[in-house]
Amino acid sequence: MPAGSSYVDRRLRASLYESDWADEQMGGVTYLFFLRKLAEDVETKWDIVLAALERIRSTLVNRAAMFCNVTAEASHWMQLKPQLANFLGALPRMSAKAAPWRVAEGVRSEGLIVPTKVNYVGKGADLYREGIRPSGAHLVARRYLRTTWLWDKIRVQGGAYGGQCMFDRYSGGFTLVTYRDPNLIATLDTYDHTAGFLRNADLNEAELTRTIIGTIGEVEFL
Repeated sequence: MPAGSSYVDRRLRASLYESDWADEQMGGVTYLFFLRKLAEDVETKWDIVLAALERIRSTLVNRAAMFCNVTAEASHWMQLKPQLANFLGALPRMSAKAAPWRVAEGVRSEGLIVPTKVNYVGKGADLYREGIRPSGAHLVARRYLRTTWLWDKIRVQGGAYGGQCMFDRYSGGFTLVTYRDPNLIATLDTYDHTAGFLRNADLNEAELTRTIIGTIGEVEFL
């Protein structure tokens, strides 16, 4: 529960990108479901679990699929080299084949029930697929949304503990999420009107300058 919004963000991105799908499989809601099933299988289907663990071991402990990077002084390397060669030579060698991801097509909308009286509401899209290309202006717009539109609509008027928007300049993923939000439909409606708010924004020079300086501060901190 303390990290509900981050799980929503991860779940959103999993429906947009293969790498984020893999991340969600290993650390998101899907991973929780996997652990629940694994705990049950350990008690009722141990032979299947053991076979899976042995397949993992044989896949990872494989000289044909292994690289070693060593950083050392020349004299130390000469002492280590034969020991490392002996160790690697004792490992099993099998043909290594790449296993393709089996990425399921992401859902357009989804609701997950959690034992809490508040919500974690998110919505997202791939801006690059819509033809948008990043620039410094996108970072300024993101900060402006956080400190005005989302602050006023989500936190002040909506009563949520927090509202956030994230933009990944590498993938193009843009997501909006709330934290400890008493609303659902109203928050989604706010998300739907976000583009209109930006389109009609009328910033004076002082406000624009403050937003740019704040954005630079964030970038420098990162």
